[in-house]
Amino acid sequence: MDYSSTLHKALLQQCSNESLAWLKKSIEEVESSQKPEEVHQIASAMARRKVGDEPFHFICDLEGETIVTVDHWTCSDAARILLALVLQKQSATPLTELLSQLYAQGDERERAALLLGLALLDQEGSWVIEAEDCCRTNSLVLLSAMAMNNAYPSEHFSHRGFNQLVLKSLFLGLNIADTEGLSSRLNTELTQMCADYIEERVAAGRDYPHAIWLAIRLSECPATTCAQLIDSIFSEVMNRRYYALSSLLPQKDALPRNVVAALEKQKTIEKNEQIRILLNQLV
Repeated sequence: MDYSSTLHKALLQQCSNESLAWLKKSIEEVESSQKPEEVHQIASAMARRKVGDEPFHFICDLEGETIVTVDHWTCSDAARILLALVLQKQSATPLTELLSQLYAQGDERERAALLLGLALLDQEGSWVIEAEDCCRTNSLVLLSAMAMNNAYPSEHFSHRGFNQLVLKSLFLGLNIADTEGLSSRLNTELTQMCADYIEERVAAGRDYPHAIWLAIRLSECPATTCAQLIDSIFSEVMNRRYYALSSLLPQKDALPRNVVAALEKQKTIEKNEQIRILLNQLV
């Protein structure tokens, strides 16, 4: 499906007249050039200066199955993704090769825009091996672009690739509450990896990420990890209680008795209204 017109309309509503005039000219040059890749490379490099970094908002229905709501892109990210969509139509280069070329030639912000737009640029997941390899980066800009609020990993990443993305996000301090489709990709290996991570942090006397519970399937975690979950339910730290309880919502029909008892006890003493709502949904 072609999303370039939808994205273009959103840019028309959110960019200045000067930015739109530049973008219109750049699109026309890519469409009319005998060497569209070269014209695109120049336009992509100029996009941030010409369009700017104002927040961008975009809602798109992917084939009637996945609703992509974007409020973490900038206008220059959107412009670069649109230019890449235009280039796809004009280039004779196979998609996987084209995406690799764009990633290799871009600076960090250009690469991030490519990763942000993968759900639109590579709807069939043909570049998924390369995309998983991109997650080896230690750049928070690039890892965030792939891991946070991005439908592509949950739709296309392999079992192993998705697990590694979640763990690396935890290691580098990203909030996996923003990992799209996480609850649908829970698995035994990811549960064990997260349980081991909690055990290592606790043994070292260090805290672990509050949102880690969102990556754990309670029915498959060790008893010691379940005990840590119960401790989190009673934690004085509101965020820790919130994420522990949030992780249980998709699993509430199969909660162990000791967890249900902990929830019922916390319900009698909880003062935070947001968390009380979660408790009422659970027990």
